[in-house]
Amino acid sequence: MLAIGLVASEQPGATVNSGIVGSATGVATGEFSAKITGLRSNTIYYVRAFATNKAGTAYGEEKMVRTLISIPTTLSFSVVTEISGYNFTQAIGFEGSK
Repeated sequence: MLAIGLVASEQPGATVNSGIVGSATGVATGEFSAKITGLRSNTIYYVRAFATNKAGTAYGEEKMVRTLISIPTTLSFSVVTEISGYNFTQAIGFEGSK
């Protein structure tokens, strides 16, 4: 059985046992794509392809990539208003979450 995919790590030389693995499905040979989840935003990762069969695991050339800065998908807004005599103060803040 052949298993192929990508492995990523914040340190060079990641293996399928030490890195974050994204496996490709339905591919035996040729080009493939694999999705790796769980990466931190704005972080440098070392990524390489791998193929495993009964003889062992082989790795492709390692590439250094930086993940993008994530934007919160949920925003909650709070408004604080204070009126005292002639003074008027308003503050608007937000808190984001992934």
